Amino acid sequence: IEKTEFEAFLNPSGDEIVAQFNPGHAIQDVVLYGISGNLIRMQTLVPGQSQVIFPAADLPAGVYLVTGRGNRVVQTKKIIKAIR
Repeated sequence: IEKTEFEAFLNPSGDEIVAQFNPGHAIQDVVLYGISGNLIRMQTLVPGQSQVIFPAADLPAGVYLVTGRGNRVVQTKKIIKAIR
């Protein structure tokens, strides 16, 4: 069994979406999607990397999906960016 758990959240200022990974995670790529499935950004992790930050200041209010993908794992977290 591979460790895949990660957390994703919008930082308090609302200008970054942060994905944080547990030590020993199996995630290799992190992808940010709009709720309609459109790809917004993607980042490949380097060994030992435990965090990915996506800029969100330019994103409109709405629902976003952060997906962590590995060889045999996929996990998705939902992010809601409210109107400020």
